[in-house]
Amino acid sequence: MNAPNEMAPDKDKKSITRWLLDHKAILLIVVLITAFAVHFVTLLNRAVAKQRAINQLRHIGLAAINYSSGAAGNFPMGGTTDQAGNPQHGWMTTILPFMKQGILAEQINYDKPWTAPENEHVFKTMIPAYLNPEIHDPLTNSKGYALSHYAANPHVFGINKSANIGTIGLAGRITNTILMGEINANYPAWGSTKNMRDPAKGLNGGPDRFGSPSGEGATVIFVDGSGKFLNKNISPLILKAISNPTGKGPVPPNAF
Repeated sequence: MNAPNEMAPDKDKKSITRWLLDHKAILLIVVLITAFAVHFVTLLNRAVAKQRAINQLRHIGLAAINYSSGAAGNFPMGGTTDQAGNPQHGWMTTILPFMKQGILAEQINYDKPWTAPENEHVFKTMIPAYLNPEIHDPLTNSKGYALSHYAANPHVFGINKSANIGTIGLAGRITNTILMGEINANYPAWGSTKNMRDPAKGLNGGPDRFGSPSGEGATVIFVDGSGKFLNKNISPLILKAISNPTGKGPVPPNAF
């Protein structure tokens, strides 16, 4: 009497197996569509992240370019020192008025270094425009100073010196000289006088190079204000050329 009930599970298993075999084509299509959708969303998220990085970095780049539109035509100095060589202020401090941070800039005692107690409250203030929206930590260093997720090209922003936009133009390098880019490690305080990295070292990230959170390359802004994501596998020769604002002749636009 119990035999039919004991066989029921086997029938159910066979029915499920038969249904799966009958509908394997449909199931395969569903799996493929799901995989494609996941891949598409991943690519879309990467594209959105790259565009967001370009927009964020362009805001900073345009502030530096607007600063260079002054009578001298120079970009901000990467960092300044006193006569004894002690660090004073960095380039991100110089462009504060062009970043709609004029009120903050007015609170700085420029006769004292950025690390002086009198200036501490200013440089511990986080500036959202100096932070990559894709990076959520860290935002401050161990001393509480607010960080930057972007760095400048030292060939344009030097210590106690800076490149002249007119000179760069005469060299034909306005559209193909890196001005600044994103970084993914060893984040400096935005007030630091050492917030520069040489693009020619590479774009694969790390403590002294440009690099994106993904590690695939880096978003950079050029002297003309245009932005682009450069792959980390870019030719070292091309990367060296577009890092130098006074090189001879333009770099072909299709070279990178």
